[in-house]
Amino acid sequence: MEFRKRKITTASAIKSLGENGITVNDDEAKVILDFLYLLAAATLQTYLKDDMSHRTSKVGKD
Repeated sequence: MEFRKRKITTASAIKSLGENGITVNDDEAKVILDFLYLLAAATLQTYLKDDMSHRTSKVGKD
């Protein structure tokens, strides 16, 4: 899955990981970022779904 608007470049991911003792190349950094963006999107989708479900369950109960 390709994400259009990335705030984190592979170069900054490589640098950040390197500062924490993890050495990766450009392709590995891209895979890591793809996974993290996918995880973030799934988490956001779940949160919004749960939030909407919570809001609709309160309708008419006041």
